[in-house]
Amino acid sequence: NRLERTKLAIRDLLEKLNGDRIGLVAFAGDAFLMCPLTVDYSGFMLSASDLDPSIMQRGGTNIGRAIEEALYNHDEIPAEFKTIIIITDGDNLEGNPLAQAKKAKAQGVKIYTVGVGTQDGELIRAPDSRGQMQYIKDEQGNYVTSRLNEKVLRDIALTTGGAYVKASGMNFGLDLIYDNHLANLERRE
Repeated sequence: NRLERTKLAIRDLLEKLNGDRIGLVAFAGDAFLMCPLTVDYSGFMLSASDLDPSIMQRGGTNIGRAIEEALYNHDEIPAEFKTIIIITDGDNLEGNPLAQAKKAKAQGVKIYTVGVGTQDGELIRAPDSRGQMQYIKDEQGNYVTSRLNEKVLRDIALTTGGAYVKASGMNFGLDLIYDNHLANLERRE
Protein backbone atom coordinates (compact mmCIF):
# COMPACT_ATOMS: atom_id res chain seq x y z
CA ASN A 1 0.00 0.00 0.00
CA ARG A 2 0.99 3.66 -0.21
CA LEU A 3 2.17 3.87 3.39
CA GLU A 4 4.47 0.86 3.05
CA ARG A 5 5.89 2.25 -0.23
CA THR A 6 6.54 5.51 1.59
CA LYS A 7 8.41 3.74 4.39
CA LEU A 8 10.61 1.94 1.85
CA ALA A 9 11.35 5.21 0.05
CA ILE A 10 12.28 6.88 3.34
CA ARG A 11 14.61 3.98 4.15
CA ASP A 12 16.30 4.48 0.75
CA LEU A 13 16.62 8.22 1.40
CA LEU A 14 18.35 7.58 4.73
CA GLU A 15 21.15 5.79 2.87
CA LYS A 16 21.94 9.07 1.07
CA LEU A 17 22.01 11.21 4.19
CA ASN A 18 25.41 11.90 5.68
CA GLY A 19 24.95 13.82 8.89
CA ASP A 20 21.76 15.59 7.75
CA ARG A 21 19.17 15.84 10.48
CA ILE A 22 15.76 14.37 9.77
CA GLY A 23 12.50 14.41 11.70
CA LEU A 24 9.03 12.97 11.28
CA VAL A 25 5.57 14.50 11.63
CA ALA A 26 2.61 12.15 11.21
CA PHE A 27 -0.67 13.66 10.09
CA ALA A 28 -4.23 12.97 9.10
CA GLY A 29 -6.94 15.29 10.49
CA ASP A 30 -4.35 16.51 13.02
CA ALA A 31 -0.56 16.28 13.21
CA PHE A 32 2.00 15.35 15.83
CA LEU A 33 5.76 15.00 16.09
CA MET A 34 6.79 11.33 15.95
CA CYS A 35 10.53 11.93 15.83
CA PRO A 36 12.31 15.23 16.52
CA LEU A 37 15.17 16.31 14.24
CA THR A 38 18.00 13.84 14.68
CA VAL A 39 21.04 12.25 13.04
CA ASP A 40 20.16 8.95 14.72
CA TYR A 41 18.84 7.30 11.57
CA SER A 42 18.14 3.98 13.33
CA GLY A 43 15.99 5.75 15.91
CA PHE A 44 14.28 7.69 13.16
CA MET A 45 13.49 4.46 11.28
CA LEU A 46 11.98 2.96 14.43
CA SER A 47 9.57 5.89 14.50
CA ALA A 48 8.87 5.63 10.77
CA SER A 49 8.22 1.89 11.11
CA ASP A 50 5.53 2.67 13.68
CA LEU A 51 3.58 4.81 11.21
CA ASP A 52 0.13 3.29 10.90
CA PRO A 53 -3.34 4.78 10.37
CA SER A 54 -4.42 3.47 13.77
CA ILE A 55 -2.06 5.87 15.60
CA MET A 56 -4.00 8.88 14.35
CA GLN A 57 -6.63 10.15 16.76
CA ARG A 58 -8.52 11.97 14.04
CA GLY A 59 -9.14 10.91 10.44
CA GLY A 60 -9.12 13.14 7.39
CA THR A 61 -6.31 15.12 5.83
CA ASN A 62 -5.09 18.47 7.12
CA ILE A 63 -1.88 19.32 5.28
CA GLY A 64 -1.87 22.82 6.78
CA ARG A 65 -1.70 21.35 10.27
CA ALA A 66 1.23 19.13 9.22
CA ILE A 67 3.12 22.19 7.93
CA GLU A 68 2.33 24.07 11.14
CA GLU A 69 3.69 21.22 13.29
CA ALA A 70 6.85 20.92 11.17
CA LEU A 71 7.45 24.68 11.36
CA TYR A 72 7.10 24.61 15.13
CA ASN A 73 9.89 22.04 15.25
CA HIS A 74 12.24 24.06 13.01
CA ASP A 75 12.55 27.08 15.31
CA GLU A 76 16.26 26.93 16.15
CA ILE A 77 17.49 26.32 12.58
CA PRO A 78 18.69 29.24 10.42
CA ALA A 79 16.32 29.97 7.52
CA GLU A 80 18.60 28.89 4.69
CA PHE A 81 18.79 25.34 6.10
CA LYS A 82 15.08 24.70 6.61
CA THR A 83 13.22 22.26 4.41
CA ILE A 84 10.07 20.18 4.76
CA ILE A 85 9.13 17.21 2.60
CA ILE A 86 5.43 16.35 2.57
CA ILE A 87 4.41 12.93 1.31
CA THR A 88 0.66 12.74 0.70
CA ASP A 89 -2.05 12.34 -1.90
CA GLY A 90 -2.89 16.03 -1.43
CA ASP A 91 -6.60 15.32 -0.94
CA ASN A 92 -6.83 18.04 1.70
CA LEU A 93 -10.11 17.90 3.60
CA GLU A 94 -9.69 20.73 6.09
CA GLY A 95 -7.43 23.60 7.04
CA ASN A 96 -5.65 25.91 4.65
CA PRO A 97 -2.36 24.43 3.42
CA LEU A 98 -1.57 27.43 1.21
CA ALA A 99 -1.84 29.84 4.14
CA GLN A 100 0.60 27.64 6.07
CA ALA A 101 2.87 27.45 3.00
CA LYS A 102 2.97 31.26 2.98
CA LYS A 103 3.98 31.22 6.65
CA ALA A 104 6.71 28.72 5.78
CA LYS A 105 7.98 30.98 3.02
CA ALA A 106 8.03 33.95 5.40
CA GLN A 107 10.23 31.88 7.72
CA GLY A 108 12.56 30.86 4.88
CA VAL A 109 11.35 27.26 4.74
CA LYS A 110 11.15 25.49 1.40
CA ILE A 111 8.56 22.75 1.08
CA TYR A 112 8.97 19.84 -1.29
CA THR A 113 5.90 17.71 -1.97
CA VAL A 114 5.63 14.11 -3.15
CA GLY A 115 2.26 13.10 -4.56
CA VAL A 116 1.28 9.51 -3.86
CA GLY A 117 -1.82 7.93 -5.37
CA THR A 118 -3.97 8.38 -8.44
CA GLN A 119 -6.45 10.99 -9.62
CA ASP A 120 -9.09 8.25 -9.90
CA GLY A 121 -8.59 7.57 -6.22
CA GLU A 122 -8.23 4.58 -3.98
CA LEU A 123 -10.45 3.24 -1.25
CA ILE A 124 -9.03 3.76 2.23
CA ARG A 125 -8.62 0.80 4.58
CA ALA A 126 -8.11 0.94 8.32
CA PRO A 127 -8.32 -1.56 11.18
CA ASP A 128 -11.64 -1.83 13.00
CA SER A 129 -12.02 -2.28 16.77
CA ARG A 130 -11.05 -5.98 16.42
CA GLY A 131 -7.97 -5.21 14.31
CA GLN A 132 -9.56 -6.45 11.08
CA MET A 133 -8.89 -4.31 8.00
CA GLN A 134 -11.98 -2.76 6.50
CA TYR A 135 -12.79 -0.01 4.02
CA ILE A 136 -13.73 3.30 5.63
CA LYS A 137 -17.22 4.72 5.06
CA ASP A 138 -18.48 8.26 5.63
CA GLU A 139 -21.56 9.21 7.72
CA GLN A 140 -23.83 8.49 4.75
CA GLY A 141 -22.43 4.97 4.34
CA ASN A 142 -20.42 5.75 1.19
CA TYR A 143 -16.91 4.39 0.82
CA VAL A 144 -14.24 7.05 1.31
CA THR A 145 -11.94 7.49 -1.67
CA SER A 146 -8.64 9.31 -1.44
CA ARG A 147 -7.63 11.10 -4.65
CA LEU A 148 -4.32 12.60 -5.73
CA ASN A 149 -4.61 16.40 -5.85
CA GLU A 150 -1.52 17.52 -7.73
CA LYS A 151 -2.66 21.15 -7.93
CA VAL A 152 -2.59 21.60 -4.15
CA LEU A 153 0.80 19.90 -3.89
CA ARG A 154 2.28 22.00 -6.72
CA ASP A 155 0.89 25.20 -5.22
CA ILE A 156 2.37 24.43 -1.78
CA ALA A 157 5.79 23.70 -3.27
CA LEU A 158 5.80 26.68 -5.65
CA THR A 159 4.68 29.07 -2.90
CA THR A 160 7.83 28.27 -0.92
CA GLY A 161 10.30 27.86 -3.78
CA GLY A 162 10.34 24.08 -3.40
CA ALA A 163 9.35 21.45 -5.94
CA TYR A 164 6.62 18.88 -6.55
CA VAL A 165 7.32 15.30 -7.64
CA LYS A 166 4.72 12.65 -8.45
CA ALA A 167 5.65 9.24 -7.05
CA SER A 168 5.66 6.54 -9.69
CA GLY A 169 6.31 2.82 -9.71
CA MET A 170 9.94 3.22 -10.70
CA ASN A 171 10.79 6.45 -8.87
CA PHE A 172 9.12 7.44 -5.63
CA GLY A 173 10.54 10.97 -5.82
CA LEU A 174 12.55 11.34 -2.62
CA ASP A 175 15.83 10.53 -4.41
CA LEU A 176 15.05 13.16 -7.03
CA ILE A 177 14.31 15.80 -4.38
CA TYR A 178 17.46 14.96 -2.45
CA ASP A 179 19.78 14.76 -5.47
CA ASN A 180 18.46 17.87 -7.23
CA HIS A 181 17.74 20.13 -4.28
CA LEU A 182 18.77 19.07 -0.78
CA ALA A 183 22.23 17.66 -1.53
CA ASN A 184 23.22 21.10 -2.84
CA LEU A 185 22.56 22.88 0.46
CA GLU A 186 25.62 24.29 2.19
CA ARG A 187 26.96 21.95 4.86
CA ARG A 188 27.20 23.18 8.42
CA GLU A 189 27.59 21.72 11.88
